[in-house]
Amino acid sequence: MQGTNHISLSTVQEEGLLRASKHQRVQVLMEASELRELFFHLGDFYVVESAKVKDPEQQVITKEDYLKRYALYIDHLKTKLDSPEKDILSPLSVCFSKVLDCFYMIDVGNNKALIKQKAPSVFVQPFSFHYDSESASIFTGVHTKDRIFWGLEFSFPQMYQDPKTFDTIEILKDKQNPNTQLFKKLQSSLRKNTKPTSLNFSGVSKAFPFKLSQNSLAWVQDYPKLKQFNIQINS
Repeated sequence: MQGTNHISLSTVQEEGLLRASKHQRVQVLMEASELRELFFHLGDFYVVESAKVKDPEQQVITKEDYLKRYALYIDHLKTKLDSPEKDILSPLSVCFSKVLDCFYMIDVGNNKALIKQKAPSVFVQPFSFHYDSESASIFTGVHTKDRIFWGLEFSFPQMYQDPKTFDTIEILKDKQNPNTQLFKKLQSSLRKNTKPTSLNFSGVSKAFPFKLSQNSLAWVQDYPKLKQFNIQINS
């Protein structure tokens, strides 16, 4: 499943703009070996470098390439206090899709192309949270220098507007849609094999929806970034 020979060349004017809303999200810290097991469970799917200007032949990568990127990211979290730089984080932002016909390719010149979506796929990106010591609170969606990275976030919309007809489509209810099936299978697997994260900080113990895998428990107590803020994991 490599190459972009099945992604059609088009334009935004021809395809319109994809607007999606009410995303469901799953955030999890797991080992690279566990991500590999998840990939095996999900079966065949494409890993697409959506929204990045790249050589057309580099826009669809192998699952093995993505696993190598993730392993580099996790190794950084285990061993370094500083947050990962863009060269580690950016390659992790991709789309997972069972089909390629939900994408189109824009020629941007100089033998480069940009992949855009015309229908939803599963969006994947690094996940992080921010610990505010003054209020003893944890916030997500805050991109601070000292944010704490916690694996990946997988997201998929409940609905989107068809870029051409402008009809509202409740895609998460469409059991026949291949990417709905992909996301629900991913969601179900992570629900079974991970647990919500319980943290202890500033004398407060609290559970959070972002998840922790069983194998990550072996090292996360020694996670340098958690130690920096004196945050403990409740096992």
